[in-house]
Amino acid sequence: MTAHPTADNKALPRNGDRQAIEIRSLVLELRTGFVVIIVALTAMGYVCWRSAQRSSEIDAWVEHTDLVLRRIDRLRSTIQQAEEGQRSYLDTGEERYLEPMREARATVRTQLAALHGLTGDNPDQLRRLAALAPMVAARLALIDDAARRPDSLGKAAALGVDSSAADRLTSEISLRLNDFAGVETVLLGQRRAAETRAARRDALAIVLDGGVGVVAVCLVSL
Repeated sequence: MTAHPTADNKALPRNGDRQAIEIRSLVLELRTGFVVIIVALTAMGYVCWRSAQRSSEIDAWVEHTDLVLRRIDRLRSTIQQAEEGQRSYLDTGEERYLEPMREARATVRTQLAALHGLTGDNPDQLRRLAALAPMVAARLALIDDAARRPDSLGKAAALGVDSSAADRLTSEISLRLNDFAGVETVLLGQRRAAETRAARRDALAIVLDGGVGVVAVCLVSL
């Protein structure tokens, strides 16, 4: 007698069907695992690239700040040399000491223009620079004025009547230059702190992405 398949027998998949289902399931798992691995590696690559970009940016800011500080030092040195030239000229009468005074104006203009270009993206620094420039010009004018007068009057102007104004200007210029330099140093510190925080986030992201990739590899290999 021929056995007819019952309803229960029809509901059970044959061996070939079960193997096909298992293969499809395995292929799906493999594809999913590879996609996860690729996404994790891509994310890790992006994080590493962005970290390198930020490192390059902070290096550029360090160089920028160093350049600003060097310009400030040159400006300060130029004013000091002009003052020393004035004193030496009034003491000796030798015209060779006039050279630093003659060069001071052109050098100061160059340094102020350079500082303006370096800090053009910072309105607060530009305002500080705008307030500093006329003070520097006034100090150089006092130096030139004392040097142009007859010897006795020049010494009196340098050591007497104009000395208090010159001293006030010199002190104010020094304070403002220190303030200008301090702001640049603070800004650099803030950028470095921000870079440190970002680097920590990047490190955490790399660890997480790596963990996801490892888990995906384990699942694929099961």
